[in-house]
Amino acid sequence: MATALSSSHFLARQTDWQDIGSRLSTVRPVSCQIDPMRRYWAGRRFFTARDPETAAALEQARNLFEWAYGFRRPSYAGQRWTRRAPSAGSLYPSELFLVLKASGHWQVLYYHFETHRFYDAEISAADRMAGALGICEGRQAILLVSVLWRTVQRYGVRGYRYCLLDGAHVASNFVHAAQTCGGDTGISLGMVSSDVEDMLDFGYAEALIAALICDSPIGGQCAPLPPLDASPSQTLSGRTECPPMLSPVLSRVISFHRETLPLRPRYSEETFVAATDSCDDLELWASRRYSAKDFTGAAISFKQYAGALVAAAAPPPVRHSDAARLIPFVIRLRAPGSSPGCARLDSAGGNSGLELDAEEIGKRLWAACQRQNIIKSSAFAIVLSANHAELASGGPTVYRHTVLNAGFVCAELYREAARSGLGTTSIGGFSDLHIAALLGAEGISPIVIQAFGAPSLDGVKVDAATICGKARASEPALNAMRILQ
Repeated sequence: MATALSSSHFLARQTDWQDIGSRLSTVRPVSCQIDPMRRYWAGRRFFTARDPETAAALEQARNLFEWAYGFRRPSYAGQRWTRRAPSAGSLYPSELFLVLKASGHWQVLYYHFETHRFYDAEISAADRMAGALGICEGRQAILLVSVLWRTVQRYGVRGYRYCLLDGAHVASNFVHAAQTCGGDTGISLGMVSSDVEDMLDFGYAEALIAALICDSPIGGQCAPLPPLDASPSQTLSGRTECPPMLSPVLSRVISFHRETLPLRPRYSEETFVAATDSCDDLELWASRRYSAKDFTGAAISFKQYAGALVAAAAPPPVRHSDAARLIPFVIRLRAPGSSPGCARLDSAGGNSGLELDAEEIGKRLWAACQRQNIIKSSAFAIVLSANHAELASGGPTVYRHTVLNAGFVCAELYREAARSGLGTTSIGGFSDLHIAALLGAEGISPIVIQAFGAPSLDGVKVDAATICGKARASEPALNAMRILQ
């Protein structure tokens, strides 16, 4: 018992939570506007394959990378340039590298989405890295790397969770695109390690989040290439900054991330199971999937509601042995055919939480989610959580894999929303304790909230997230807490 309690306190101390308002722990961005990934491509020639097989594999990988994470032109007035995966604050911390054997030598290539080209990352230990990842000739690896400062500079310690969710969306997109366009390519989530991360010779605050292992070349029938829009680089200036070397918040995130990585890989690859979409479906969810700016409050159909619940209750596409079991809940505000309230969606089932009307539930959920107005107009929200004791007892590694699994489920929820015409958005800024209290579920750790409703194209989504550490709560925070009592 003492050990479990100690682990629980350790996890809380390491990850903290993002609560309702404190100016004392807001992290301010630096003014240096130099993208650290620039070193891979600025002033350099893109990588050119010397043999037809490698050229075909690179063309296929390029197409799939663009489907997974490419730029997307605004589809309506007022919308910003976006990527094909949602990202907290549109900060897009994720970067992609490809490890493959080209002309008899292992190569690590960086993909630059603005030029749509691969560049040699010039990793001297590429052959050792391939061995550490467990890939041999005929296999390839896609490395999901996070530039942590892009997100941490705005969201503090909680930003690490957002980086994991961001990477999970990109990974899920890649797997869906690969299995739709590339046939029977098997993909697994490989075991990354601090040893592999060190071989990549990363800069400060660049983290290896996950690796996708392809059991056969990505080549074969080439995936169709989505529309390649002109470079939106002018819209990205100021969004990617070099990290400061003396940020205590960033140092804390880096330290925690390193604790999530085992020293050596354990070769326990977990198969990534994704339903194969048709090419029409691929185009549908790749073009229509976006985070809603607001909801109209209009009624949604029971079919839309039920489809989202089924997707939330389905097992994650990766049955990772090191992940805590996800526990999904639904918070109903204006869900069709159901009274307002909360319910658990897994095998335990049953209603939970307080018996409140829609207005009161909306008020409490709004207060718990940092007073983000979009939650008030939603029809329902799905909360993905895990048992806190189970999460804490496994330590940082279990935490990383559990959050990745939650991100994979959120990616499926975005696809379901795109198919059914629902609006949806992920909400990561909330009080863990107050969400658990609203659900009436003691001992759970909420990971992410997915809000749904009839989408509004005219709304303005305000990112009002502030970071609360262990300092004394501010007056707005105390007022919001009184609302919840």
